[in-house]
Amino acid sequence: MAYPSLPETLATHFGPSGLAGGFATKSVGSWFMLTMVGVSKSIMILVLAPMAHTKPDIFNVPGKLTLLSLPPDAQSPFLEQLAIWMTTLGASMVLLFAAIQYDMYSVAGSAQRGLSPVTWLTLAIALGGNLIAPPIWLFRFRRDVLATAAAVSNPARVPRSS
Repeated sequence: MAYPSLPETLATHFGPSGLAGGFATKSVGSWFMLTMVGVSKSIMILVLAPMAHTKPDIFNVPGKLTLLSLPPDAQSPFLEQLAIWMTTLGASMVLLFAAIQYDMYSVAGSAQRGLSPVTWLTLAIALGGNLIAPPIWLFRFRRDVLATAAAVSNPARVPRSS
């Protein structure tokens, strides 16, 4: 709806300072490309997330072979964790791309010069949730899969809880 009223030059890149640093002539591609990339990536992740339960072998997770060798009832909590993590990743990407798209609109309309505080917060949450948390989660995931496998093979041993 806003496209017809946009100026002929659009901000297409925001630098580390948050200020617009790249510009392009108004076109369908320059305005909608970010949205198309964000939506397509998010849809892909959100379509794959439920497949954690039905096709766990397509996911590359630490301890995958051990996980797949567990009985289905022992696999289930791990597959649910994977599906939740992927859904959260997809949702955070939608929010981040939407915030940046809104800032592109605001900069184009001269309402602001760079990224808004909302976008900075969304970026911090997305980076923390998608760059910092996954290595920790993946380490714990593998540790818990191995502990569960040990408990399944030796019922006297109780797995470590998270």
